[in-house]
Amino acid sequence: MRLGLLGAALILLLAPPALAQSCPRGDSKWSDGEYDAWRILCAGQTLDVTPPYGRMEPPLPGQPVAPNVLSAAFVRTILTVEPYASALPSVHIVGAIVTGVLDLSGLAIRPDVLFNDSHFLEGVVLDEVRAAGTWAFVHSYLPKPLYARGANIAGGFSLAESFAAEGIDLSGLVVNGDVVLRYLETRTLLADGLTTGAQLDLAQVTVGTREIALSGARIGSDAVIAPSAAVRAVNLAGATI
Repeated sequence: MRLGLLGAALILLLAPPALAQSCPRGDSKWSDGEYDAWRILCAGQTLDVTPPYGRMEPPLPGQPVAPNVLSAAFVRTILTVEPYASALPSVHIVGAIVTGVLDLSGLAIRPDVLFNDSHFLEGVVLDEVRAAGTWAFVHSYLPKPLYARGANIAGGFSLAESFAAEGIDLSGLVVNGDVVLRYLETRTLLADGLTTGAQLDLAQVTVGTREIALSGARIGSDAVIAPSAAVRAVNLAGATI
């Protein structure tokens, strides 16, 4: 059958986009929103799922899953399980609600990972993670603890402008780049033995216990240690800057 140039052009126009061919097929356990999220992230684009008027409402049992609700299992899969992990150039997610504990303990993470304006309902565990890029939780909400004990991050690490209701534990965390905790609000902040290859930024950090634990910390370049007036003590025993 002869289609001619016009027919061939129409076939090209109607063919599936390159994204559908190059990105691995989504897992059957994913929600519709997670399928869509995967296609956007795999294309190297920012996933902005901020709900109307910015209302971050937790999912209710029996109700349809909102597009901005991502399971911790989904996030873990795309970051650590092949063929998804090697297909991701980076991860930038805005306005998500992550359900379940995001537990990446001891795993290797290749891409940069940045969450903006996101909620992590059951907490984040990055203990002993080996990250090749940067990790950041910016202007995000963590009602449960975030742990990054003994993790090794080749890029930077940020919790800037975030709120952690139950505390942050960065004990033994090694970061080659900057550690930015500027305007972080948290109940406790433990960072004994923290190592950063560049700057440590604690500007306007607020801690419920009024003390920041940084004993034995090793700061590569300089430190901005100017927490809010609510913080009365910064324990720098044995620290080097």
